[in-house]
Amino acid sequence: MQSLLIKSGRIVDPSTGFDEIGDILILDGKINSVGVVDSAIKPDKTIDASTLCVFPGLIDVHVHFRDPGFTHKEDFQSGSSAALAGGFTSVIQMPNTNPPLSTAQLVSEYTRNEPVRSYVAAAVTSDRAGKQINDLETLYNAGAAAFSDDGSPVHDDSIMADALIKSKQLGLRIMSHAENLELVKGGAIVKGEVADELGLAGIEREAESSMVERDIQLAAKHQGLLHICHVSTKKSVELIRKAKSDGVNITAEVTPHHLLLNHKAVLKYGSNAKMNPPLAYEEDRLACINGLKDGTLDIIATDHAPHSREEKAQSISDAPFGIIGLETSFSLMYTHLVKIGELTLMQLIERMSLLPSRIFNLPGGSITAGNPADLTIVDLNGEYTIDAGKFHSKSANTPFDNWNVQGKIKWTIADGEIRFPF
Repeated sequence: MQSLLIKSGRIVDPSTGFDEIGDILILDGKINSVGVVDSAIKPDKTIDASTLCVFPGLIDVHVHFRDPGFTHKEDFQSGSSAALAGGFTSVIQMPNTNPPLSTAQLVSEYTRNEPVRSYVAAAVTSDRAGKQINDLETLYNAGAAAFSDDGSPVHDDSIMADALIKSKQLGLRIMSHAENLELVKGGAIVKGEVADELGLAGIEREAESSMVERDIQLAAKHQGLLHICHVSTKKSVELIRKAKSDGVNITAEVTPHHLLLNHKAVLKYGSNAKMNPPLAYEEDRLACINGLKDGTLDIIATDHAPHSREEKAQSISDAPFGIIGLETSFSLMYTHLVKIGELTLMQLIERMSLLPSRIFNLPGGSITAGNPADLTIVDLNGEYTIDAGKFHSKSANTPFDNWNVQGKIKWTIADGEIRFPF
């Protein structure tokens, strides 16, 4: 058996509330012991984690690796490298590829254990066309971790209802890209003063919240398992909070960019602040932070959406929606949530590891004996400047280039193997 000893690190495990200095012994890919380790065991390798923090490997339930079909933006290998460099040991890929991840063969092919644990949110509708529901049970049997038409909403009420009914039977969530296309109408950024100043068509904030409301009603009616992707508005947060209090089986995610930026960021960052849903108002940003703090929004997910430099160099109207986030997510959240007292470190790890694991039934999220040895080791005092030119991703479309942050990823361990640094 291969063995690895992580020595004298600050171990933070939200599954048990453990936050102490200790050792972690890994044998044959699994956690063998935590805290006090049998000194008679001579490990094959030792990592000195004194002055460092060790927590369960981060899990991002919403990434776009663009593979197959758009590999000039990203591919499985580059996306996996970006994930590992960002401290992520597991990801769920969205299905808006070419061809879409809409068949059992593709779901099976892109469900992998190396170099990250890679899962698939299989398409709800055939080829993501929105016209006919897929055979979700077949996709489930092929390894799907969830179902989504992300990149597009499931606009048809009856199809969404059928999908939610099936979600309850299979125990997998429907990940809703909540967007009422009738309220988008070619908009580039959120409707308001910035759109007016730039002469851009605006997107109504209700494009999101009206679809969130519909999905909640359907989930309540059919007792389905609903997950709302990339929540961005105050109204959506209020709807989700009310639904939870009413007993609806609903979970939700929020992105780092919707927590840190509002629509005025477009004036500074241009197309690198263009994403879907669009950055909204300051009241929406603050509502998302409060929703994350009180548990209305369960988890943080990046919605890592790579685009080439040439694509993002177009005008704001013509540039594609989306930014990348895997390599910046932890440090941004640690710097701008934990360091200023909005969340504790334990709460941040819960929302970036434990809860994603539990909500989507994925391995990991815990540092306890017998669990997979998926771990992230971070220098919390490590200060650095984000440099998009040094990303492992093929793309560099981020508004966070040149931001100063703390929380530097030192090692990412998956299945007991050091996967980062490469």
